Amino acid sequence: MEKFEPPTHYFAEEPIPGTEDWQHIAYATSGGSFDWEEFHCWYSPSERQYFWVYGSGCSCHDLSDLIPNKDSFENGSKQDAIRALKRETGEYTTLSPDAIRACVTVIRQHKETT
Repeated sequence: MEKFEPPTHYFAEEPIPGTEDWQHIAYATSGGSFDWEEFHCWYSPSERQYFWVYGSGCSCHDLSDLIPNKDSFENGSKQDAIRALKRETGEYTTLSPDAIRACVTVIRQHKETT
């Protein structure tokens, strides 16, 4: 999980520019032998907002392929992040209901720091 705090590209050691202080706070993931689906959420103390990314694909791709720069993340409030998770994991998700509930709980309980 090291590549997600702060977010980096696959095999990269340097954070994506502008994400250096991001704290990885929650995720929901499902992975099989071929398909995957992931939602990750961070909090930035310097910007005092949440950032998140959702993606799905096959084993020939990685979530980091979808985040070339900071502008690739959605952002907003804690409630915005929870709404985004629920929006992205609608009817056709491969994420388990338990994984989604656990992710929502962690986001709700996150204590914002400065």
